[in-house]
Amino acid sequence: MGIVLAASSATPGSANVLLVLGVVAAGATAFFVMRWLGKVLAAVLEIAAVIFLVCKAIKSVGVAVWWVLSTIRRFWRTSAGVLALAYLVSLVGWVPLVIALVTAALGCVVWWHEHVTTFERFISRRLRSWWLRWTIYQPRWKNWVRSCGLAVYARGENLAELGLPSIKAVRSGPSWDEVIVRLVPGLTVEDVEQSTRALAVARGADRCLVRQLGPSTVSLDFQRRDVLASLVDCATLDVDAAGTDVDLERVYAGLSEYSRPWHVPLLACHWLVGAESRAGKNSFTWQVLRSVAPALRDGLVVAHAIDPKGVELAYGRKVFTTYTDTAAGALELLDHLIDIANARKAELRGKARKVVISREQPLHLVEFDEIAALSKYAGSQVKAKLDQRVGLLLTQAAALGVCLRGYVQDPAKDTVAFRDLFTRRLCLRVPTEQQVDMVLGDDAVKRGAWAHRIPQTPQGKGVGYVFGEGVREPMRVRIGWNSDPSIKELEQYVTARGQVLALPAAGQTDAVA
Repeated sequence: MGIVLAASSATPGSANVLLVLGVVAAGATAFFVMRWLGKVLAAVLEIAAVIFLVCKAIKSVGVAVWWVLSTIRRFWRTSAGVLALAYLVSLVGWVPLVIALVTAALGCVVWWHEHVTTFERFISRRLRSWWLRWTIYQPRWKNWVRSCGLAVYARGENLAELGLPSIKAVRSGPSWDEVIVRLVPGLTVEDVEQSTRALAVARGADRCLVRQLGPSTVSLDFQRRDVLASLVDCATLDVDAAGTDVDLERVYAGLSEYSRPWHVPLLACHWLVGAESRAGKNSFTWQVLRSVAPALRDGLVVAHAIDPKGVELAYGRKVFTTYTDTAAGALELLDHLIDIANARKAELRGKARKVVISREQPLHLVEFDEIAALSKYAGSQVKAKLDQRVGLLLTQAAALGVCLRGYVQDPAKDTVAFRDLFTRRLCLRVPTEQQVDMVLGDDAVKRGAWAHRIPQTPQGKGVGYVFGEGVREPMRVRIGWNSDPSIKELEQYVTARGQVLALPAAGQTDAVA
């Protein structure tokens, strides 16, 4: 009995020991399993991290290589220069290279001193373009276009920036910088035009113009200095020049704000010149006549003058085949030109679309000064007859070898009813913004034709605005200045090889040749 009790009392203790041992064994097993799993997971994570870093490094290298190749492609001249310089340094060292550069610099100084024109063409403008691009335009470009409202953003609540216009090239002249810009989707040429004044302020330039070069390419032209502040010399008369040497589609008239000669056409067009008194509008008359002087002398161009004031054109009246200062004479001259146009029209019908200028069919160039004197202040009958005749010439005679150039101080419709029929316009100094738009067209002032701001000083005489070929903004020009002696010289030149014209008394009309 006692033995049985002892055995039963020992059984629970053994079970507890076994339980503890089991728990310890399970814990140890779990510990070793977790430790093994931890090592495996750490190895996996380490491998993943290595793979991630390797991929990241490959991507960074690829991006860097792509950026380098793109930069070399975009700026291949600069990149080629840097690589060539590095190669020369590695080949010969610094000292010979510095000596060569100093020698080249001295040669450039001598070249500039002896012949500044060719130096500007081949060396100066290229170095200036490169320098300005990398020191001014490229570093500041992003800030400029963002602050001037030319960045393109996503629509809706997400206003993420989608793109900026980029610089393709920079060309620098003596007074203007041309920044060739590629537009991005969502940005139009009209958007750029609205920001021209802000861009000029950002650049610190006097003016900024926009020229469209392609569907998505424009040129932003920044004016660094004013080349029109000084008088522009008139053309030199060449005694040996032939009339056939004169290009009537590109007649020298002065200088543009791009430091380039300004040429105007006389064939198949008519000109309206608006300017207040003493603005220099008759400079346009004499400069163009001086430029076509060989053609005038040889009979390829026949000049006529309608001069109601009887002063300005009368000073050089020997230049004109026909001169009149009366309303009756003006109407008679216009009738004669209409007859010439009708005769040529009948001759050309079915054979050609425009006249070929020759001695047999010369260009008739009509200088009509102070149009308002006859179109508004000479009475209703004269006005009606004048409007009819001038309207016929402006609408039908351009291709028939008749070019009418009218000059007016007040370009309002009630003064010049046929104003919109002129195909070419030039606006010199006028008193109001409205008159600028009347001469050059709607929104001309908004697009940069600030003729109302031209100063009433000698520096402002002969300065005006015209729409040039390929220029979306009005181009500022200055007409060549002809002094009184130069006008008399023109008279002598035109009449040198022919009979001097008999001049009628004031108030009468010459016979039409």
